[in-house]
Amino acid sequence: MVRRGASEPAPIDLRKSVEAAADVTSADWPAQMTDLIAQAVGWVRENTTGRAIVAARVIVYAALAIIVVPAIVTLVLVTAIRILNAYLPDEVFGEHHIWAAYLFLGLPFAIGGWMCIQKARRGAARLRVQR
Repeated sequence: MVRRGASEPAPIDLRKSVEAAADVTSADWPAQMTDLIAQAVGWVRENTTGRAIVAARVIVYAALAIIVVPAIVTLVLVTAIRILNAYLPDEVFGEHHIWAAYLFLGLPFAIGGWMCIQKARRGAARLRVQR
């Protein structure tokens, strides 16, 4: 896994690196060994720490979504019910018209639930037929 914007670490060619390291008579061998070690450390880091960071991010964002989304949906529904109850006309729905706010906001959820149940029943019927 490579972070966005980061370049892919170059694969380590051990034969070439060993051949270069074996040539200790060259004046450049300390730099070559440093580059080899840096490549190896970068490769190990990307294959261990990089994956752990991605997994930790997934866990944190999933936990945040599981906690925050239901709270936001609940607050939005409560606010919508209160607004509807405050602004529904008494002449049309009567003086106590909280039932109308519940009806207006509950009906879409009831229809959506009914549709999901119908879809599940069709899928279960198909599975019974295929067996």
